[in-house]
Amino acid sequence: MTATFQVRRCEVPHDPLLSDSPWDYADSFDAVLTEPDDHTPLEWLNAAIGDGASLPGFVPEVHRRVLRFRLDADDGRSPTGLRGWRVLTASDDVVQLEADGPLMRANIIARRQTPTRKTLSTYLFYRQPRAAGVIWLFIRPLHQRVAMHLMNRAASRLTTDSVAAVARH
Repeated sequence: MTATFQVRRCEVPHDPLLSDSPWDYADSFDAVLTEPDDHTPLEWLNAAIGDGASLPGFVPEVHRRVLRFRLDADDGRSPTGLRGWRVLTASDDVVQLEADGPLMRANIIARRQTPTRKTLSTYLFYRQPRAAGVIWLFIRPLHQRVAMHLMNRAASRLTTDSVAAVARH
């Protein structure tokens, strides 16, 4: 049997890692798999992003120059391709990344909800609500397309790897 998947936008979950902090914007996408998958959320992020070179080239520039995240402190040892994003939590079931700047703070939380459902959620906390809201109005459609693309990439790579691993045994 060949594993398949569906990536879709889903309801934004309440996440206990945010400790009831109200967000100004949030979205969430999930990958629903036909077969269980035991990859960690960090492995999913790495399958989606790789070393960052496979990200559309404008993404790091948008993070740094438009959203004004302070990412220059990265020492090059980031466990994901999102250079400069801090890893706040990493376990077998969840990984939480954070970037901060004068306009807003962003959290990306990837979770293994079940063995057949993985989620990727973005939460924004505006520091300058008016300016951040206007900028996000233009960035949001791009962000959503990139998030869907990355979830599809990870699901495609990992379900293919899973099928290949099963076929070899």
